[in-house]
Amino acid sequence: MPGPGSGTENYLVKWTPDNETLGNSNVFDDGTTVVIGSENPDNSARFHISGVLNGSGFQGGGTTFLQNSQGEKVRTSPITQMESNKEIDMMMVGERKSVNLTKQFNGQLNDVTKGNENYNLNESSIERLDNLERQIRESKEMIQTLLIRIANLESQLNKN
Repeated sequence: MPGPGSGTENYLVKWTPDNETLGNSNVFDDGTTVVIGSENPDNSARFHISGVLNGSGFQGGGTTFLQNSQGEKVRTSPITQMESNKEIDMMMVGERKSVNLTKQFNGQLNDVTKGNENYNLNESSIERLDNLERQIRESKEMIQTLLIRIANLESQLNKN
């Protein structure tokens, strides 16, 4: 059991590389905020991780802050479910910045952009985009079929 002086206040203790003494881990917990891997945490966050966060599912209410490689905060509020990265209720990057999102159409990623405003991309708007994509594809197929029929009719008329 660690004794006095075995670590700095509010840092979880761990064995040092010599396996004989205890020292600080990179996990800080003051009873209100938990910080992993950062010496300058965001004081408004209850849980702060510096570095890459990998997960298989995130769920819950409230606001989630992420940070992109340029250091801009990305706020999603709330993330209810991330199923194939498509269900984000609202996403904003900083103040008055463009938001670049991608949506997959016909196996290709396409940018969805809206500058200087909050862009709301939710399940119903994605469903509408998917339906529109399907209708366009079906219309193209019908046009192709009609063009083939017209060509066949022209061929038959030319024979007569």
